[in-house]
Amino acid sequence: MHLCRLPIIVLSMGPDTTSPSAGCADFLKHRFEEVKLLLCVCTGSIAIAQTGILDGLQVCSKTLQKMDFRGGG
Repeated sequence: MHLCRLPIIVLSMGPDTTSPSAGCADFLKHRFEEVKLLLCVCTGSIAIAQTGILDGLQVCSKTLQKMDFRGGG
């Protein structure tokens, strides 16, 4: 299967969803290096952080989301 290059990925999660599915996490890990912009909506920033692909990077999020990061999710 040929996969096209994705310049932008938008990850939108609902307020009760803070973990990506295994398939979503795998997709993000494999495609992250080629994207130019990663936009997370609602709890998407928590979900993306759990994949580990943001480790060592400088990112921004809402204050309430940062509190969730520090609290382990």
